Amino acid sequence: MIGPNTDFWQQRFEKNEIGWDRGGTSPQLLAWLEGGELRPCRIAVPGCGSGWEVAELAKRGFDVIGIDYTAAAVDKTRALVAAHGLHAHVIQADVLRFQPEAPFDAIYEQTCLCAIHPEHWQQYARQLHNWLKPEGSLWVLFIRDCPLGIFKARRPG
Repeated sequence: MIGPNTDFWQQRFEKNEIGWDRGGTSPQLLAWLEGGELRPCRIAVPGCGSGWEVAELAKRGFDVIGIDYTAAAVDKTRALVAAHGLHAHVIQADVLRFQPEAPFDAIYEQTCLCAIHPEHWQQYARQLHNWLKPEGSLWVLFIRDCPLGIFKARRPG
C-alpha cells in the first residue's frame, strides 16, 4: 500500500509526535452538537487518534465506534473513554478494508483523509459511502476550525 504504514503512525503516537492533536474536542464538532444539528445516533469516527471526539460523542449518548490504524491510538482512545466512565467501541482496523457489522447513521471525518495517500482517497470515499445507511450523514471538517472547510452531506436513499 502506498503511503504511511501502521509502524509510521504507531511511532508518531509512541513518541507523542502528534502535532495535529489539539488536546480536546474539535470546536466545530462541539458547535454542531450544541446547535442540535448532530443528534445521538450510531456514528463512526475513522482515524479517531487520541479519541477526543469519540469521548465527546459517547458522553452525549451516541453509539460511537472509533476506528484507528494503530494500537497506540486505539489504546489512547480507550483510556480516555474509560477515564471518563464512558462506553464506546474502539477498534484497530484499516479504514480502507474495514466493513462494519451494520451501517452507520452518521460518520464524523476530521483527520483520517489527510492521513491517507491521495491515491487512496477515492477508495476511502467509497468506503464511507458504503458504511452509511441510506439518508445517513457525513460530517467532515477538512481544515481545522475553518468555516470554509466544513462539509455536511447526506447519502441519497
